[in-house]
Amino acid sequence: MKQSTLSWYSRGVAHLLRLGLVLFLGLVIVEASATAQTTKPGGVPAAPAEVTGQETAVLTDAPLVPPPITRNHPTKVIVHVEVREVVQRLADGVDYAFWTFGGHVPGKFIRVKQGDVVELHLNNHPGSTMPGHVPPACG
Repeated sequence: MKQSTLSWYSRGVAHLLRLGLVLFLGLVIVEASATAQTTKPGGVPAAPAEVTGQETAVLTDAPLVPPPITRNHPTKVIVHVEVREVVQRLADGVDYAFWTFGGHVPGKFIRVKQGDVVELHLNNHPGSTMPGHVPPACG
């Protein structure tokens, strides 16, 4: 190989090695962070917090987000969403039948906390021609 081609090739390999190292370190940091959240000092697994109580989720439309969660324990969060087909303007002179969750695109924002149990109530609007559902493997 010519000197310039070899130089370009070795710089490319060096960049790939650096990128691989950065990705590897990122994965290690993420894994360490996840492990730290689920273990006590000394590597003893932390017992999951007991789910207590229940509440109905506060749903909002973009750009608003639900209020912050102030409780310090996991709970059962009940979410009610209606699947509805809505015709809206997609572009100048172009209307489109959107399949929406809660009547808007994008769908509703839902705020839950790690450890919460989410109970989803998915209801089809009576006028929907393409009803939504949760497959049995997911529900």
